[in-house]
Amino acid sequence: MSRRRLALILLLAASGYFVFALLVPRFHPSAAWRYQMGRREAVARGREAAQRLYGIDVSGWATRLTAEHQAEIEYYLARSGARAETSRLSPITTSVLFVENVGQGRRVRVEMSSSGQPNGLAYRDRVMNAPGQPAPE
Repeated sequence: MSRRRLALILLLAASGYFVFALLVPRFHPSAAWRYQMGRREAVARGREAAQRLYGIDVSGWATRLTAEHQAEIEYYLARSGARAETSRLSPITTSVLFVENVGQGRRVRVEMSSSGQPNGLAYRDRVMNAPGQPAPE
């Protein structure tokens, strides 16, 4: 391969990366909905919500974090003209699951909007929900 050809390939690759770097922030959903929450912040906000709303201290519990993009909600919000700062409904939802390492096997799931506000909480206690056990009164 000649030096000219190699230089042309490198120039095309560099320009491709440059165009990619310019276009991704413009079209990526996290940029459009101003999603700036990192893993540590999401876990901290989830712990705070679990403590405030459930009264359960989840420090020391195992955490699992997922972020999901839902195109249907994005389409609805784009058509309705909702703004990311004011809408509790967002196309990017973060879910933090706290699992108790020892003891009763309790689980707390906190669903958050792209701005970090809790949208939903779920609590599950394996002892209470075990099959064959009577429902607590």
